[in-house]
Amino acid sequence: MEDKERVASILQHWKQVRKLTYDLVRVVPVYILNKKIERPIYDSMGKQIYELALMQRHYTDVLNGKKADFSRMAPPGFKIHERAEMTRILKTSDEYFFKVTYVINDWNSVIYEVMGRKSSAYGIVQMMIEHETFHQGQFAAIGYMTGIKLPTSWKDEISFHFR
Repeated sequence: MEDKERVASILQHWKQVRKLTYDLVRVVPVYILNKKIERPIYDSMGKQIYELALMQRHYTDVLNGKKADFSRMAPPGFKIHERAEMTRILKTSDEYFFKVTYVINDWNSVIYEVMGRKSSAYGIVQMMIEHETFHQGQFAAIGYMTGIKLPTSWKDEISFHFR
């Protein structure tokens, strides 16, 4: 696979993974997203979704030649007040990401450092995908354990692998 096709493929994969997060925000009631769970710091699904957008911004900052500022976190008592708010936060991070990735010319040989790991631009996008899917796995587990209705797209995506 040529480099342009490979980059287009991973960016498309990112869009598919992020779409599942948008679908979760669209389907799960806000009060459920804000419900406390037993997890340090990001102790609700809503805070974890906020953290997904924040980490995407950190990874994108690195791709943009900036140092990621990991001191930024969800403020204490953070709650989602409406779906549109969370969708806007995710969309803002996506817009920044695609603006930066659009101008990257060398996806393989330029090496960036993020969280003590050295990686190409391609590898950083892979890290983003891994981080997003890690949290989506947590959301799915929470959903199955507590009876939260997950988006149909999640069931379609999961069952696809067993067809």
